[in-house]
Amino acid sequence: MSVGVDAAPLARRTNWTTTEAPSTAIVQLVADVTNRAHTDLDPLQETIDGDALNSLFESAASERLYVSFTYEGVNVRVTNDGIVEIWE
Repeated sequence: MSVGVDAAPLARRTNWTTTEAPSTAIVQLVADVTNRAHTDLDPLQETIDGDALNSLFESAASERLYVSFTYEGVNVRVTNDGIVEIWE
């Protein structure tokens, strides 16, 4: 996991505030980008603690915050303003 990494060309973006939690949006978007069912992906918990990630972003921080990591061979960036970005 890294914090503050600039992204390469964007493959896809979504707003996680329209789902139950950031971790849910991540799994849905990675499944879409990789053309796989979400049930065919490794559990997100094997890459990053999804509960901690959800808690981090659900507590309304006033400063810009984002977390970047790799999941299922794609790069993921989640921001506290509701954005999930995926790129290769």
